Amino acid sequence: MLMKDLLRKKRNGETLSEEEIRFWIAGVKSGSIPDYQTTAMLMAIFFRGMTIPERRALTIAMRDSGVPMDFSELKAYVIDKHSSGGIGDKTSLMLAPWLAACGLKVPMVSGRGLGFTGGTLDKLESIPGFKIDLNAENRTKALRDIGFFMCGQTAEIAPADKKIYSLRDVTETVEEISLITASILSKKLSEGLHGLVLDIKCGSGAFMKDLEEAERLAVSLTDTARAAGVDCRALITRMDFPLGEYTGNLNEVYEAIEFMQPGSEYHRIFQERIKASATQPGELQLLGGITSVKDNLTFVTTALAAQMLMMGKNLSISEALEELNFHWESGEVLRLFQKMTAFHSGDFAAYEERVAHVKQRWEHGFTFNSPADGYLTHCRGADLGNLMVELGAGRRIAEDKIDHEISLQMTAWEGKKLAKGEAICRIYKNNLSVDEQVKITTALANIFTITDRAEMPAPYIYKVI
Repeated sequence: MLMKDLLRKKRNGETLSEEEIRFWIAGVKSGSIPDYQTTAMLMAIFFRGMTIPERRALTIAMRDSGVPMDFSELKAYVIDKHSSGGIGDKTSLMLAPWLAACGLKVPMVSGRGLGFTGGTLDKLESIPGFKIDLNAENRTKALRDIGFFMCGQTAEIAPADKKIYSLRDVTETVEEISLITASILSKKLSEGLHGLVLDIKCGSGAFMKDLEEAERLAVSLTDTARAAGVDCRALITRMDFPLGEYTGNLNEVYEAIEFMQPGSEYHRIFQERIKASATQPGELQLLGGITSVKDNLTFVTTALAAQMLMMGKNLSISEALEELNFHWESGEVLRLFQKMTAFHSGDFAAYEERVAHVKQRWEHGFTFNSPADGYLTHCRGADLGNLMVELGAGRRIAEDKIDHEISLQMTAWEGKKLAKGEAICRIYKNNLSVDEQVKITTALANIFTITDRAEMPAPYIYKVI
């Protein structure tokens, strides 16, 4: 088999066989196929695309370029969630212990933030001592004893994907849907999953700005995962305003811990509003609009958790919500999160001390107030995320250092009626200069839109696929 024959086939729009795709990926891994031929193949795929069988073959070949995890000895349903990223998206921190408390196994291999999307690993590393590396033995032990782990990608997880992604990055082929699909799924399917739930975000604060584009990706991912033997559902969720009250690594963990507390405000929202909004199997609706900065986070997290539990235990939506509430009320979710933190060498007591120290400075945060009477109707999410990156809360490039303590606190929510001078948000950063405050004020004035009339907000879940 010759690589140039494969290039000719794909250039001409023909379908590659599973054997041919395996040959290509094996050559990528071994180095026997030069980069210039792989870049030619990537460009041919960019213009010609791939069928679902081809996407499946590429996903499996890239997964098998490493050493997939195997948790079959646990004889349990193994499930994970993947998010396309968004501002204040801390749902993984609550989902993993929540589903573990319900008896599912959640091997969560996460990444770092880049650009305006935050990374789960960065959030966890705001906990003193937290180690993101786990070997195979400890991963299995964590799933057996705790029900979940949250670690970083290792060299044994889909190494061919890393090589191919670096070439996609420099050849302007990153956004091709077949390649996106195989890249995401090759890593997720390396976790030995039975089920996968996808949170495909769409809106001003997401990479996918267009609903049609987000749906195309969701269909590609679900069809390919199912073709590879993994049950998969996708929720297309709206991402304009930040999810929840806080954006910023340390404070997002703080909010996640608040969320997990039995009887918390988030728990009350769940019980009084979202649990009651189940209208038919497979669907959740947020009734009555957003009424606090905690609403959208509670709703999206609950919707994802419910789908995962419905898949893992074959439950109806009402049964899933009832079980989620039971384990939340018991305190088991927070207990498991603390147990996981200790397993990863994190010092939970030291984290609480750090939070207490930081909270003493919160009263000195910079407040952005509404410039007029009206309703808060729009947020340019990506611009808000990029502002946080500029302040040091995120990375422009992978090598950048981040400040875990910089954060944004939303004090108003979408649709809220505001009086002129009423606070919309606060930004916390040590020693903000006058020039920085002027720059922040100008940026935020362009990010948030105040209108004379309230507008009907778009749904937070556009579609379940």
